[in-house]
Amino acid sequence: MNKIYQKNILPARNLSGGILRRLLGRPWAAKNHFWPVVCGGFTLIELLVVVLIIGVLASVAYPQYKRAVVKSRYTQIQIFTNTLYNALERYYMANGTYPPDLSSLDIEFSGGIQTSESRIYFGKYGCTYHFNTESATNSIQCDISSPFFIGMRIFLTEGRSVKRYCIALNTSKEGEDFCTSMGGINPFDSGGGQVHYLLP
Repeated sequence: MNKIYQKNILPARNLSGGILRRLLGRPWAAKNHFWPVVCGGFTLIELLVVVLIIGVLASVAYPQYKRAVVKSRYTQIQIFTNTLYNALERYYMANGTYPPDLSSLDIEFSGGIQTSESRIYFGKYGCTYHFNTESATNSIQCDISSPFFIGMRIFLTEGRSVKRYCIALNTSKEGEDFCTSMGGINPFDSGGGQVHYLLP
């Protein structure tokens, strides 16, 4: 009986398994089994849990990323505002008055495009020099608009103590929170929808 089994049954089983493997194109099918081995995968619940975790992490990280971007750009406008202020003060010491526009200063605006006599644009931020204007008499204002509006202003006080301000739109909670985090105090609205925070 054993010899009959080995002679007739086993070759038929091996043949059927080989045919299945060739037909289905599945190299992972077991050699001596009639039915192929089924590989496992992720369930719908597992995929939903992973998507949920990624969403929670993104919602926590994105506001911090925006704040880091703004802080980096704000540092840039601080540096340029101070550079522009020093150039204006040198002009004042030499001439007894501030210049009517930026073209009279002794500095070059590398990487900047002068869009008007009083405005320079650097792609990520821009600076405006106000001279004898009713809205902002003798001041420098540099600002960025993305990912939310924030700026810095120095008023030219002709020898008096210099005051620097962080600026945020009165409709921007993120901007106001940023200025507060930079140490800004005593907020006041300039009348144009921009809240000024006195910096230390």
